[in-house]
Amino acid sequence: MVFKETQSLKKTWLIIFIPVIPLVVGLLGLTGGFSGEQSTQGWIGFGIILLISGLLFTLMLGMRLETRMDASGLSFRSPPFVNSWRKYQWEEVKDIQWLSTGSFRWIGGMGLHLGWSHGIRLGWNGEWRYLFSSGNAVRVILKDRRFVLSTRRPKEFMAAWNEWKVGT
Repeated sequence: MVFKETQSLKKTWLIIFIPVIPLVVGLLGLTGGFSGEQSTQGWIGFGIILLISGLLFTLMLGMRLETRMDASGLSFRSPPFVNSWRKYQWEEVKDIQWLSTGSFRWIGGMGLHLGWSHGIRLGWNGEWRYLFSSGNAVRVILKDRRFVLSTRRPKEFMAAWNEWKVGT
């Protein structure tokens, strides 16, 4: 059984807030905030907010998590940050655990936070977390490290793991 999954941030509620913020600032500016003596500074500030929001929107549209499990092992990538496939042979994988990402323990860590549970970050316990959807994730435990991948199809992921796991 070959398991393939692609998750993007296009299907999350966070994508709505990026274009809304500059629109609210622009509407406030048009209703009188940018008129008067400091109108040039106001419009420059609005342009900077619009530029940053556009860059964030483009980044979020391009971010995705691609996961693949087949006879050779487990592999994933997350462009634009992890562009090449990270490949792990089945002999390297000790265990895969199904997790729930709904609690507040998933907030912590350093990295790109997009809302409460979305983003790519290094958790306080030293594991990398690639979370693109809320609700379900899997912790992959290797011989020397571990990481977390979100999944929208946890039962299929675990079924593929049960088929491919070697010597655990």
